[in-house]
Amino acid sequence: MDTFFKVMVVMLFAIAASIQLYQQIREVLFYKKMNWDFDVDNEYSGTTFHTDGPHEDYKESNRHRVLVGRPTTLAIFWAIVFALIYGFFILGVEFN
Repeated sequence: MDTFFKVMVVMLFAIAASIQLYQQIREVLFYKKMNWDFDVDNEYSGTTFHTDGPHEDYKESNRHRVLVGRPTTLAIFWAIVFALIYGFFILGVEFN
């Protein structure tokens, strides 16, 4: 596989993980300022759903999103980034 393609794949996942990290930092700072009152909605929380349904009853609570949902997403995205870096550039994995 071309090195340029490998770099682009790694960068794509790194950018997505960085955006998630930025959103998480903003939310943690917001709720810290609000004395950890998760009943207050913030304007940059985004919408996170338990499933793919658009119904309100599927919506995650603020507490769950900040303390469980997004940290889990961050762990998965960064694990993918590091696995791709390790596989592509250290082990030299090629896909034909």
